[in-house]
Amino acid sequence: MRQEPRRPLKAGERLLWLGILLALMLAWVWLAACGRSGTDATADDGENAAVPLPPAYPRVYEYPDSFREVRVGKVTLSVNAAAQVDSAASAFNISYPRYGATVYVGVNAAAGADDSVFAREWGNRVQRITLNLNGATARKTTEAPGHTPFALYRAETVVLTPVQAVGGDPAAGTVISVAAFMDGWQNRQVPYDSVRPVVDILERDVLRLVSTARYER
Repeated sequence: MRQEPRRPLKAGERLLWLGILLALMLAWVWLAACGRSGTDATADDGENAAVPLPPAYPRVYEYPDSFREVRVGKVTLSVNAAAQVDSAASAFNISYPRYGATVYVGVNAAAGADDSVFAREWGNRVQRITLNLNGATARKTTEAPGHTPFALYRAETVVLTPVQAVGGDPAAGTVISVAAFMDGWQNRQVPYDSVRPVVDILERDVLRLVSTARYER
């Protein structure tokens, strides 16, 4: 039997076969890459395995950097103008709903024939701060020369009261105690870095409060 000679491919047919061949090659490369990725993700060493991100504190939008004065008893204090203040005769609360925090301020009488009463009241406040820290490491900031005494403690780990302070004026016979309380931290496991922005803001406001306090003598 005599075979008929092959008909040469037309230009359009050659392009069609080239397209099919290229598509097959791309599909093979894609499948190979997918297989390698799946193998790496499940490798025993875990180097390329996906790791879930730790829970983070919501983005913080700061209140405007403006302040107003609040007088409680014989003390005038500077507080953030956007914060909500609930004052009484010898104490008041500064609420920061946006941060989920409340700063509690107490005004304590410490007048006496000498400075021993003031020193004892100051010591009581420092003892309470230490108990609230519950063993956490804290950074201490004290007054500059020429200011009335104060001491601010900022915790370096997550605690319910990350910023606390004590201040006063022996001549006025008054001691103030300050504790910033984070609402809802009792049942939350959060890394310190994620809440650091809130703690920074509270430290700034509490530092301003105790360093600019004016005591009536």
